[in-house]
Amino acid sequence: MKNKIISILALVCGLVAFAGCTTTAGQQNIAAKFAVQYAVLKVSENSPAKAARIVAIAREVKAIAGQDGADTVDLLMAIIRAKVDFSKLDAADTLLANALIDTIGEQLKERIGSGQLAPAQLPAIAQVADWVIETAAFWSK
Repeated sequence: MKNKIISILALVCGLVAFAGCTTTAGQQNIAAKFAVQYAVLKVSENSPAKAARIVAIAREVKAIAGQDGADTVDLLMAIIRAKVDFSKLDAADTLLANALIDTIGEQLKERIGSGQLAPAQLPAIAQVADWVIETAAFWSK
């Protein structure tokens, strides 16, 4: 799954480069958002219950980001993993859930790094969480 996401992102970036466009921050933002949205859609596919759980976790991450125990991207990802009951998932859903968490973590680390979160970095976490919430809403309608 992760390789599929990376392949799709590589294709998008390659097409942009092939078209002769220079990569701007806006284009990088679009590619990052696409990676997160794709992963969310695959994990929550056709399941309003899964989508609702993803939204609840994303909202919680927004609320606790930067607080003690949730002050690095790695700690935030650990909190998310702890909230997923992997024992209730089949092998495919386990792979998808891990891919989603990994994708979100990678996007956050690219945006803000892996060190201690500063208050100025919290909007980036909120933005990625909002992408997750917005995308999961497709299945909850």
